Amino acid sequence: MSLFAWRWTQRKIPTDDILKSRGISMASKCQCCGQEESLEHLFFSNPVATQVWEHFGRIFDVQQASHISNWRISNSWRSRGHIRECMPFLILWFLWIGRNNSKHKDIRLRPPAIIRNIRYYIITAFTSGLMKHEHWQGFQSLAREFHVRLRGHKRITISTISWIKPPVPSYKMVVAPTQG
Repeated sequence: MSLFAWRWTQRKIPTDDILKSRGISMASKCQCCGQEESLEHLFFSNPVATQVWEHFGRIFDVQQASHISNWRISNSWRSRGHIRECMPFLILWFLWIGRNNSKHKDIRLRPPAIIRNIRYYIITAFTSGLMKHEHWQGFQSLAREFHVRLRGHKRITISTISWIKPPVPSYKMVVAPTQG
């Protein structure tokens, strides 16, 4: 996905308009509405993309959600992968996958399917450890929207343990504390 994000920022995603600009002659058709496919149309202005951006924009309270810079939390992008700053790239990635499935596998491009796939990815990334508690910093209540359970951090206490040998012929038994 990171390679895709880099290629997207460099305008190197092989949408029909980019392929045509490189001299490839082809008929162009958007997979959801039949208009000519362009990078802008595919990822931002077609009916499917518009619904997906609006859906996640409402959840994250982002005005004009299809403007990627509106997803930043501060003046610059965070380097740790905060969920709010990752969302636009997840949306772009799953729109691209949906477009390719529609074009090459004849699977209809539908907003609910893309939204469901993004949600599933977030849940899977969190349960597998790819996404951590710090990625939700300041958005803990929003994690419930994605069925992600953020647990409190475990405190680790360090204590000194000493052992005194009992007098002969006695034995000393140590019982480990139970966890509960």
